[in-house]
Amino acid sequence: MNFIPPEVYTDMYARQQGPSRPPAQPQMNLYNRFEDPNVIQHERQPPPSQQQPSPPQQQPSPPYAPPPAAAYHPPTAVVDGGGQGYPNAGGYSGGYASTPGPAYGYAAAPGGATTAAYGAPGLPPGGAYGSQGPQPPAPPTQASPAPHAGSAPTHSGMANPSIIQVSHVRVSKVSERSKLLDHPSIPRITTIDVENDVARRTPGAPHIVTASRMCVRPTFHTFPSTKSLQTAVPLPIGINVRPFVQEKEQEVDFSELGNKMIRCRKCSGYINPFTTFTSDGMKWQCILCKNVNAIAREYYRAIDAATGQRADIGSRPELLYASADFLATPEFLRRAPHRPVLLLLLDCSHPAVASGLLRAMCQGALAALEKLKDNDALHMCVVGYDSTVYFFNVSPNNSAPSIVASPDTVEDIANINDNFLLETVELPLATNEMIVSVKESYEMLKQLLEMIPNDFQHTKEVGCAYGGAITACISILSGFGGKIISSICGMPSAGEGKLKKRFDVEKLSNKPKEYTMLGAGNDWYKQRALACSNCSVSIDIINGAPDDIDLATIAPLARLTSGSIVQATAQTMSGMADQMEHMLLRCCAFDCILRIRTSTGLSVPNFFGHCHVRQPDLLSLPVASTDSSYAVELQLSPEFKGSFAYVQFALVYTNLSRERRIRVHTMQIPVSENAHTVINSIDSLGMTTFLAKMCVDYATNMPFVDAQKTVTEKVITALRYSLQLAKQQGVNEGAGELLLPDSMRFMLQLLNGFYRIPATGLATSKPIKPDDRIASMATVMTSAPEPMVPYYVGWSYQLFSPHVSVAELPMPIFSTQTHFQSEGIYFVNLGFALILWYGSAANKMILHALGVLSEEEASGADEGQLLVSPEELAALRERVETLVWQHKCINTPVFTSALEPCKQGNRTYEPSMLRIMTEDEVHGIPSYGGFLLKIWQGVTAVAKK
Repeated sequence: MNFIPPEVYTDMYARQQGPSRPPAQPQMNLYNRFEDPNVIQHERQPPPSQQQPSPPQQQPSPPYAPPPAAAYHPPTAVVDGGGQGYPNAGGYSGGYASTPGPAYGYAAAPGGATTAAYGAPGLPPGGAYGSQGPQPPAPPTQASPAPHAGSAPTHSGMANPSIIQVSHVRVSKVSERSKLLDHPSIPRITTIDVENDVARRTPGAPHIVTASRMCVRPTFHTFPSTKSLQTAVPLPIGINVRPFVQEKEQEVDFSELGNKMIRCRKCSGYINPFTTFTSDGMKWQCILCKNVNAIAREYYRAIDAATGQRADIGSRPELLYASADFLATPEFLRRAPHRPVLLLLLDCSHPAVASGLLRAMCQGALAALEKLKDNDALHMCVVGYDSTVYFFNVSPNNSAPSIVASPDTVEDIANINDNFLLETVELPLATNEMIVSVKESYEMLKQLLEMIPNDFQHTKEVGCAYGGAITACISILSGFGGKIISSICGMPSAGEGKLKKRFDVEKLSNKPKEYTMLGAGNDWYKQRALACSNCSVSIDIINGAPDDIDLATIAPLARLTSGSIVQATAQTMSGMADQMEHMLLRCCAFDCILRIRTSTGLSVPNFFGHCHVRQPDLLSLPVASTDSSYAVELQLSPEFKGSFAYVQFALVYTNLSRERRIRVHTMQIPVSENAHTVINSIDSLGMTTFLAKMCVDYATNMPFVDAQKTVTEKVITALRYSLQLAKQQGVNEGAGELLLPDSMRFMLQLLNGFYRIPATGLATSKPIKPDDRIASMATVMTSAPEPMVPYYVGWSYQLFSPHVSVAELPMPIFSTQTHFQSEGIYFVNLGFALILWYGSAANKMILHALGVLSEEEASGADEGQLLVSPEELAALRERVETLVWQHKCINTPVFTSALEPCKQGNRTYEPSMLRIMTEDEVHGIPSYGGFLLKIWQGVTAVAKK
């Protein structure tokens, strides 16, 4: 059977080079019988005539103090709409570079260094996500891409604002033998597209380093200025922001320049690269409120007549970098910064031990502890529980860790007062015996984490006192805040906060009222979450329960405290140790608040993400991480005047070194009434991510189908208007063609993939548990655009086939069952897991060479059938390891996926693989081709009326 992938895919590894990887040792799984998937033949097709260009080479970050402006000639970087900028400025290494660097979340390669929230104004309460208005204080131009997938779009439209850039997408097959819509004009996003997109920066003045797209990504790169245009293109105006994607930014120190923050006296906006100076540098005008401020005597510098800039601009990072870290000045230090604390709340019950979650969490914590042991500011605490609560004394004065079981803690009642402050519970140990310095008590903490899995390995206790345990942890941290990483493996059944089963999932599955299962059963956990927000405590939840635990009621603990929710299932358990390590290492901003300031006439009606909205422009983020992502919806009022809109994100926080900082990101966004310019500026990744968050918010108050339909109608309306504009400029669609704006070319594929995941997707062979939906919704709401792509697309690669030259492998293929042969070996990125799938007839020697089978398991294979040299196999393994490592790095901000061997017939992973096969229709869920056809029919049907 001669299998060749469709023409639309090219061998990305002919264009990429990566370092050698040491052999991977994937964990083996149990295999089960499964029927062979269908196999389809394809004729060999010639390679594309034009190869996609490689991503731009990353350059070192510019120095902290560049030379003066007169002699300042920054290198050219890829920017939207032409212009100049810095490659890799500010340390943004582009997490999708061909060779993953040591940036956070993209660590060195192996072998190298290593209740519902409040509703919006005018809307009824009950939206669990987003649509959060003010809450009570406590209760770019691009040429048309080549007609094959893999083209990297830019997002501007300034080259010719009177022409909309469109592609003719043929909604058809290459041949009658094709089982899917595989015409080369149909766009399909690849890792190269994401790489090239991340490498681009918005245009700016030559001396300004604009913010990275991984940090701030708008839905439009040019905002629509008129109400009529906003109605014609009813897509949301907003910004996806991941403020701490770079753990360190360029530092701004005013200690020798008056030791006072340079801020607007009227709106308190921070000085930034887009600031204009007047009166020979004696005054500066705020970009937000237009107020003219006097310059402090210590900060004054004259304007250079030759450049029009301050004479010292080369040494002023606040005037060069749109993203910067301001060292706190005395007005921000009215009290000493709290010490950063990490608290582990470990479920020590029998289900946690049997599933392996307890051991995995301890292993991950040990790995993180090894990397944090030299931090003299960081403190740590460990608490355990089952039907009682266990406190651990790890004081450095002790010879060994000691444990105190406190069953009374389970029954203690800690009420919430009118100011949403939690009454403290009586603790059996002093706080300083439980919370210890990581540096001083490293050995004690290490002994404890090694001891816990062994001490509880024979436990028969199945009770769950999660409510009492979480209350005790909040009491421990109430004086100074911190991060709680908690695990739970059963429905709370003892003491305060216990729950019970509320719904018949089978009865409500795929019914209009299914969304009602996502509402909280009571406000007990929500009240504790609000108390946490007030005392700067953030909670992550790792759910390892095999059955439903009413996560909908527990979820506010994470949702309102800037926390995250992780599902520890049989599919993800292999990656839980790495995930635990990552969750500890990624915490970088404690006691954090986020203030959003905008230009006059630009307002913020809604937020999406895990946060507590204290005021219309103020978010409480008790502990933020390098992965924390939020979405801000914007609205232009008739009062808005000007050609640019400005948005400034300012985060006041304490870093891991116990230093108070202000992280500031400033954006300058063009505003236009030209429809062509606005449509050409749509950001596919940014817009799809924003629409997904909106859909999740809708789904908490309406049937999932209606929520998806609401979002889809917005896209169809925008495409319909784009079609009208295209026809006005003389561009008409052919028979069976969809005119798709180049700026929206990947939106339909990503949206179709989003509709398949548990967040709002329909059930297939069996119901989707409410807990799985809640966890999936949390992932959508807290994740940045780039790492969510594999969750929506399910990238698939062929690693070996006896009918394809080994030199051409691995190669991307369509995500469809018809392309998986019983004699082949494949790699699939599910987002939460990396699958190495091999058929029942796969060659055992190849599997051994790839590290899947041991030498003993591969013995007896007929080597005479293997016409591949050892050198070719070694080179193939190196390329496969590079591929796996790159995808692991892509996924890490969402989940540290592990490589999972999956033999044909495996019942653990194949159901998820079938659902992510986006080119196949699955139990009524349309394929990408079917969804594309539906969109085409919706656009053309209305256009013909």
